[in-house]
Amino acid sequence: MYPRRTLAVVFMLFVVTSNRLSAQAHYPILQVEPTMNTVPIPNGVPFRDACLNPGSWPTGWERTDFFGNAHQFMATLSDGELAQCFSNIRAAGKRLVVATGALKPHCTTAAACWAGVVGNFRRFRDLGGTPDYLEIDEPLTTGQQPMDYWYAVQQTAEFIRLARSEPGLGGMQVILQEAYPTQTAATLSAFYRDVNNETIARTGWGIQYAQLDHDWNAGGSVSDLVSIQNSVRANGMSFGVIFWAAGSWGWYDGLMQQGEMYRNMRRSGLAPDMYAVINWTGAPTTTLAEWDGTWAFMRSVRDFSLTYTPTPSGFGLRSNEALYAGQSRTSADGRFTLIYQGDGNLVLYYGSQPLWDSGTWGTSPGQAVMQGDGNLVVYDASGYARWASGTSGYNGAYLVVQSDGNLVIYSGVYPVWASNTAWY
Repeated sequence: MYPRRTLAVVFMLFVVTSNRLSAQAHYPILQVEPTMNTVPIPNGVPFRDACLNPGSWPTGWERTDFFGNAHQFMATLSDGELAQCFSNIRAAGKRLVVATGALKPHCTTAAACWAGVVGNFRRFRDLGGTPDYLEIDEPLTTGQQPMDYWYAVQQTAEFIRLARSEPGLGGMQVILQEAYPTQTAATLSAFYRDVNNETIARTGWGIQYAQLDHDWNAGGSVSDLVSIQNSVRANGMSFGVIFWAAGSWGWYDGLMQQGEMYRNMRRSGLAPDMYAVINWTGAPTTTLAEWDGTWAFMRSVRDFSLTYTPTPSGFGLRSNEALYAGQSRTSADGRFTLIYQGDGNLVLYYGSQPLWDSGTWGTSPGQAVMQGDGNLVVYDASGYARWASGTSGYNGAYLVVQSDGNLVIYSGVYPVWASNTAWY
């Protein structure tokens, strides 16, 4: 039994304004690609370690929807490693993404670029790793120079045609990446539209995600981003953004800085369908584990996903879900448990160590409910409210027992209450 104690509940100040935010049904896809260009660590090692050891990044793995890497780095794995990796991805219901270039300085036609990579794609297919998504790396920006717009459109679409014509690969969907603000918003909107239309003409269906590689340290505007997003959606595609450490930012701090920036811009109508944590910067070279310090890539994925891509899940309480005496919820990594005790107290534990409680010890237990109005309330057996989070008005809000030790109520992607115990 955890005895009654005096608890000073400190409410964290977030970016939520005083206006009540309605719950948002828009929860973005999360894509993850571990560190690439990792000299002196051999390329492919971060992908291998992450793919073969999902138990060392359980929070990020649970939240990740799309997972992959550049084809040349994946190809460094042995057949046995690749087969196990692909099995892990399939068993967890993830989508496999394989990245490549459709136009590059060393292959200036679609045919030449496809000929240079098709062997790897066939190998992946034969080992159980038929890609769900073909990710194409910035053909307009990093392809033929000086840039020929219509040549880039036609050759990108032709590359997709060649890839989809390969036996066993015809179902590959496409993520098309381009650079902003290297390219203007008008150019990017047109390029995504024109490649999509040309791909439909050549293959019968288009591209699925227009993904922006935003060098946010170099500028850009929210109006540009919203205009690209809206154009992409108007042309039948979904809109994604790559999150990374731009400029001189360290990886962890830069990633979190961009996440905060984009969350703030949601009020201006910017709401990407996909958040892609893709690291070409070469650091950090340490990949695991997610509970290690900020020098580990998967620690950044854990904290980014918890902070900027939260979703209702079984690791907490969805709207209108409740705990009754003796029932509990555990964080994705299994280290933290929220339990509604038989003594009437709602307590968050780290192992056997209490981190937070509702201060309702000694009451007859009724339920701890995440109400539909957004309020988390502890009721006694008589239906009397003994404690509440004070978050009514955030309809559809949900509670998450986070792997960093924090207990958080979210309205959509915005935190509206926390236990302030994120120390792990």
